[in-house]
Amino acid sequence: MIVAFPTHPASGWSLVFFLAWLGATNAVLADGRSLRDDGDRAFQKGEFGQAAIDWKKAAESFHTQGDTNAEILTLLSLAGAYQSIGQQGNGVQTLQEALHRAESAGNRSWVTLAKSKVGAALILISQNERAGVVLQEALEEARTDGDLKTAAAILNDQGNLFATLQKPEDAAKAFAESVALARQTGNGALAARGLVNAAALAARGGESLKADDLNTQALAETARLGPSHDQAFLLLTAGQTDRQIKPADTENAQRLTRRAHHAFEQALATAETLGDRPIETYALGYLGQLYEQDGQSAAALALTRRATFAAQQAQMPEALYRWEWQTGRLLKARGEAAPAIAAYRRAVQTLQPIRTDVSLGYGNASVHRPFRDAEGPLFFELADLLLQQATAATDPKETQDLLLEARDTVEQLKAVELEDYFHDDCVNVQKGKTRSIEAVDEHTAVVYLIPLATRTELLVGLVSGLKRVTLDVGSDALTEQVRLFRRNLETRTTYGYLTQAHQLYDWLIRPIREQLDAKQIKTLVFVPDGALRTIPFSALHDGERFLIQDFAIAVAPGLSLVEPHPIERERARLLLGGISKPVQGFPPLDFVAGELKRIGPLYRSETLLDENFTLAQLRHKLTEEQYSIVHVASHGQFDRDVRKTFVLTYDAKLTLNDLESLIRPSQYRGRPVELLVLSACQTAAGDDRAALGLAGVAVKSGARSALATLWFVNDESTSALVSEVYTQLSRSPSVSKAQAVQSAQIKLLSDRRYRHPCYWSPYLIIGNWL
Repeated sequence: MIVAFPTHPASGWSLVFFLAWLGATNAVLADGRSLRDDGDRAFQKGEFGQAAIDWKKAAESFHTQGDTNAEILTLLSLAGAYQSIGQQGNGVQTLQEALHRAESAGNRSWVTLAKSKVGAALILISQNERAGVVLQEALEEARTDGDLKTAAAILNDQGNLFATLQKPEDAAKAFAESVALARQTGNGALAARGLVNAAALAARGGESLKADDLNTQALAETARLGPSHDQAFLLLTAGQTDRQIKPADTENAQRLTRRAHHAFEQALATAETLGDRPIETYALGYLGQLYEQDGQSAAALALTRRATFAAQQAQMPEALYRWEWQTGRLLKARGEAAPAIAAYRRAVQTLQPIRTDVSLGYGNASVHRPFRDAEGPLFFELADLLLQQATAATDPKETQDLLLEARDTVEQLKAVELEDYFHDDCVNVQKGKTRSIEAVDEHTAVVYLIPLATRTELLVGLVSGLKRVTLDVGSDALTEQVRLFRRNLETRTTYGYLTQAHQLYDWLIRPIREQLDAKQIKTLVFVPDGALRTIPFSALHDGERFLIQDFAIAVAPGLSLVEPHPIERERARLLLGGISKPVQGFPPLDFVAGELKRIGPLYRSETLLDENFTLAQLRHKLTEEQYSIVHVASHGQFDRDVRKTFVLTYDAKLTLNDLESLIRPSQYRGRPVELLVLSACQTAAGDDRAALGLAGVAVKSGARSALATLWFVNDESTSALVSEVYTQLSRSPSVSKAQAVQSAQIKLLSDRRYRHPCYWSPYLIIGNWL
């Protein structure tokens, strides 16, 4: 570091001042180095939170003194600490700061290193496209400069990215190159990391022999490392990989289990020697899983309780909820229902504040899975236990309380599913304005569907309380019928759908039909789950009539995501937009112009058609004026990846984030959009996650409700049905949106040309049905 001397140190006072200043400067520098060393020690002991505190202070100290290299190095370490405690956003922000410092200093090697770290961090927040670009740039720079160590690390990160993108061949190649370069440069830890990543990739792909060989090499590399947090972490990862490998014969399966057990024991011994609580908690928890798998529940429970205590001591909620869940599962297997429920409740409570970071994999770029797949079983297992307790309860109030808690448990999962799909906490905007929707209308029943492994539970919400019906059909059998039903519904040339329409009616409606009739129910609000989101309940059939002929029907993504409120018809104002011409490679929509022309005169309205339906025009209209209904008649696609979900304007593809930026501000102004209509969108048959996006479109956009289609019918019937919905709404303020859609669907199916449900059933009222 270059020290700039004070000007004119001529007088004695100036010299004293300078000496004092120099002493203070050296003290600060020493303090920065000391803090960095403290952070290093804390990190190696697994005290990631403390490491972050120390490194943050150290980085500030180095910045104050202008020691850029030390500051950059410390910022890179700080980002790693943030990632280890699940603070992915802080991690990315810190790495971008380090990159900016490196670029300002003109230090190419630091730029390359920081850029590589940014790329790896972007994988953790699912910005995969951007991550790929940044990592490739960094790799090319490292190769140009002959920096093989950095190139090896980048290749490992690229392998993780390719694995996330389901490109196993590219991932395997990247891992192999990383391992070769790591060995060439003597980086045993990185070689071990690349090998264990490659082994896990092979295990997921069913290549058990290859996975076994790669993991054997990984363990050999790991054994050559000194006792440390990194070595213990690699042992845990290798042990978990051995558990993923599925050899064909029992002998090798037992060998791999023994090897995993040994790896966990080694990791535990290292952790106890170093005082590394994070490694200790995972080693104990994984050992507990092995004993659980072997049927030794007492030993498994003892180890899991030790893991729980270690997680509490380390203040690691990301581990604690796992071991509380594991405790609940073990107690349930032992028949101890009450303590099992208590453990499950603690697990859910611990998970809630960290759910977003958990869904991102908590710093592990190769394990990101949708929240439902990874953590969903926790919620369903608790709901299952609560429902079993409700069966045994003799007090009616206790029964109701248990049923409500079971439903609310699944509700929590639905809210987080939407957050996970949209990469957004948007549902929280609505939560503060919810109310008990069963109490809204005595002629409305809310049908809450909970598919479990061996049965399906129907919880029917009425003004008088919850009614429960248990169906003797598990989720797999139910899903099979749902998939066939959806596929056959879209085939308008046959009536093959009727077999499934009858079966699903017998399962889901017939057991509750008598109660519905006795209560004079007119509207059914379904809260579906999983594959049930992909079908229109209106097309269920009792052998004589479709369900829509007896009930108005709506769907809701969840009870806590609905704000029941009717449209103020006298103040309604409508913005119509659509495309009839071929544009951006999409075919023309021949009936759109007529659709908009029919609807326009029914309300105060403005129309943006074809060249006028641009993103800029749409933004201008929704910014400058207030509309209660926004109607879009254009191509739309809901994909399992929210970034591929869009609605077409003449000049752009409107993403759901774009849609939110246009519509949600009206909610903040106290005049939310009451109804968003997407009359030409579609979701892929059999894609539950894409259907989740459709189900949550109103929540995401900020509209109170949506009218959208599960599949698109480019036919005059679309224009006729949608126009009739508006006609029904304009006739009487007492007609709900669900009833308006019901009337339009009944009118269409009474036409011989359109009796097949392919034409009329894909239209769903989502959210506020009033």
